[in-house]
Amino acid sequence: MLKIQSVSRMEYAAMLKEEDARYFLNQDPRFGEMKESEGQKVLYLLFQEDERTVGFALVAYYSYKRVLLTARCTYGPVLLEDISPSSYETFMTLLRKEVFYSPRVRMFRLQPFLPDNRYEDVTTVEENVSAEYAAVLERIGYQRVMEDPYVNTSYPPNFVYTKNIEGLDEAEVLEAITPALRYRMRKAERDGIRVHMLTGSDIEEYIRLEQELAGTRAYTGIPDAAFYHDLQKFMGKDVYFPAAYIDCEKTLQCFGEQLAELDAERAELDARYADKPQAKKYKNSVRALEEIRQRIEKNIGRVQNLSEEKGNIINVYYGCFVRIGRDMICLTLAGRKEYGFLDGGSAIHEHMLGESARRKVTYYNLYGCSGRTDKEAMDFGVLKYKRSFDGRFEDVLGSYEIK
Repeated sequence: MLKIQSVSRMEYAAMLKEEDARYFLNQDPRFGEMKESEGQKVLYLLFQEDERTVGFALVAYYSYKRVLLTARCTYGPVLLEDISPSSYETFMTLLRKEVFYSPRVRMFRLQPFLPDNRYEDVTTVEENVSAEYAAVLERIGYQRVMEDPYVNTSYPPNFVYTKNIEGLDEAEVLEAITPALRYRMRKAERDGIRVHMLTGSDIEEYIRLEQELAGTRAYTGIPDAAFYHDLQKFMGKDVYFPAAYIDCEKTLQCFGEQLAELDAERAELDARYADKPQAKKYKNSVRALEEIRQRIEKNIGRVQNLSEEKGNIINVYYGCFVRIGRDMICLTLAGRKEYGFLDGGSAIHEHMLGESARRKVTYYNLYGCSGRTDKEAMDFGVLKYKRSFDGRFEDVLGSYEIK
C-alpha cells in the first residue's frame, strides 16, 4: 500500500538519521524549525510503501498577497530507493493533495531530487534514468519551469557540483583533487594565508560583506542577514564561518623568503650558463624569474599599504559552510577585490576539505551551477574553479510548479 504520512519534526529527523539519507539544506528538519520560528507552516512528510519509508519531503509555506499561500519543496521530494514510475505517480498525486490542504494555497513549487551517477565531471556518461519520472510529473499536471536561476533567483539551481570523499583521510583528500588546485592551496600557505573560524559578533563582518557584494556576482540569490543569523541559531556545530586571514608581518616575511629563493635560483642559473650567457634557455629562464620577482615585489607593496590602513591582522576571504546529512555544503564564499592577489578561497577550501575528512563526510558539495559549460555561461569562471576539485555534476529533475 502506498501512502504519505505527515509526521512531527522530531519523527522526521529520526527517520533521516536512521536511513542515513542524502539531502540538502532545505530538506533538513532544522531548516523547518527555522521557518517555523518565523511563523511559517511546515509539513514533514514520509512516502511509505508497505510500511517502508521510500522517500520524504519537507514543504514550507510562504505568504502570498497577504492572505494567500505558496508552498515550496526545494531540492525535494527525495527518494531513498528506486521505485517504479507508477508508484512515483501515486506518491506525487498524494503529495499534491497534502500540500493543497486549503483554498488559500495557490501554488506549489518543487525540485524533485533523484540523484544518480550519470556524470563524469560535466559529461553525461549514462542514460538519464530520471526521464520517466519527469514524464510522470507532466502527465499528472506538474509543469516544468524553464527559468534560469542566474536570472530569476527565486528558483534554485538545478545542478550542483560535488566531490565524493568517502573514506578519505585529510592527506588523501588533497591527493584526490587536481594538481592545479593543490598548487594553489600550497601557494596560499606559502603566502602566509591562514584560516580561522569566525564566532559571535565577528560573523557580522562576513554578513555585511555578503550583502555588499550581492549585486556584483553572476548568481545574485544571496540570502539576507536574517538567514545567516538563523543558521547560527539552529544549525549549531554544523554551520561554519571560516575566514582566511593574513598576519601582515608574517606574510611580508613569507614574501621575503620567496625573494631569497629567487635570488638563489638566479645565482645557480648564472653559474650554470656562465660560459654561454646568450643561450635562449638561459634568457627565457631569467625573464621568467624576473616576472615572478616583480609580482612578489608588487604584492609586498600591497601588503605594506594594507597594514598601514587596516592593521596587522586582516581577514581577506570569508565562507559559509553547513554540514547537512552526508554533505558538507559550501553555501557562499566572498572576498573584496582589493584582496584578490591573496588566494583566500583556496585556503578556506583546503581547511574545509580537512574538516570534512575529519567528520567523515561523504560529499564535499560546491553547490549550485547553471549546468552550462560554454564560455558564455554566467558562471563559467566559477565552474572552471569547481571542476579543479575533480568532482562531478549532479542534477535534480528540474523546477516544477502546479497551481
